[in-house]
Amino acid sequence: ILLQRYIKEIVPAISISGDDEQHGSTVMADITILQALSRRVHYGKFVAESKYLSDPVEYQRLVDADDADGVMKLLTNQVVEDKILRRSRLKAATYGRE
Repeated sequence: ILLQRYIKEIVPAISISGDDEQHGSTVMADITILQALSRRVHYGKFVAESKYLSDPVEYQRLVDADDADGVMKLLTNQVVEDKILRRSRLKAATYGRE
């Protein structure tokens, strides 16, 4: 799923169509990005598991009720999410100039 979304959605959104003949550099950049995304997904899995173990009864109740929004609300620490988004925007604005 990650590779498919990367190829079909992310790459077209951040690049110009065509061949710049920089195949080696492109492959290295793709590998770096995909590895970083994979690490982030796996870290998220461990965090979600830890949060589940902190309150398995409530998570199971939400799962049994088919309440995906409730599970996401319980998983999400909005204060932390907002800080991460602010830092990401700042880094993108600082380092994304080309």
